[in-house]
Amino acid sequence: MRHLLASVAIALPVGAFCAPQGIPHAELALGGISIDATEQQVRERLGEPANVSEELDYLDRHLRYPHLVVSFSDEIAASLFSESPQACTPAGLCPGDPLESALRLYGEPELVKREDGATYWEYYTSFPCWLQIAPKGSEVGTIRVACQP
Repeated sequence: MRHLLASVAIALPVGAFCAPQGIPHAELALGGISIDATEQQVRERLGEPANVSEELDYLDRHLRYPHLVVSFSDEIAASLFSESPQACTPAGLCPGDPLESALRLYGEPELVKREDGATYWEYYTSFPCWLQIAPKGSEVGTIRVACQP
């Protein structure tokens, strides 16, 4: 048995036993709302939204608060968006903070350039989710937490 385990360990790449790189799943939250919250949990924490809208899309329901937009898919929060310093990540990164704060808290980002020319800083988890920062000059312009289906 010992020889079998040694053979398996030799056949696997070194990184196979390492944890995935990226940010912890617990960082997928803004303003105290986690990416997997239910609408009831959001309303209990933030109260009544300023606006509610629905769409026929993956993100089918949106609760808009003055500092945070929470979008749902199948009744679970699948996107959080803020441009307000009142909605921060659990580590304390807020829109308006210097970009150096993101580097200090999360390390080097993946730089993603979109078709519209905008460049985003993205940090991934081991889940199909990420933290996205839109720089505005030398500051954090907006923060989005999102998951793909």
